[in-house]
Amino acid sequence: MKKQTRSAPEIDARAVANLARLSLTEVEADAMAAQMRAIVEFAGKLSELDCGDAAVTAHVVPLSNIMREDTVEEPFERDALLANAPTKADGFFTVPRVVDG
Repeated sequence: MKKQTRSAPEIDARAVANLARLSLTEVEADAMAAQMRAIVEFAGKLSELDCGDAAVTAHVVPLSNIMREDTVEEPFERDALLANAPTKADGFFTVPRVVDG
């Protein structure tokens, strides 16, 4: 039985452009909406594929983590870590305030 295909949803290109902080002319918005509809329609074609007994996979190449042993080492000296800091106070890095509060 063939799966039914759904038509692409109506796309509000102006809303998408607003989310992306883009300014579009009317022509650009129409072109963007048409391109987005084409992308959604193409992605919808994937649901029509008969994958048969293909195994579900998260990645096409087998992956495994290579972990190193966790070893305890001597910590760095605070003065050595702060040696190249442009500004410091009381053993900490200092940075300009960026948030009022």
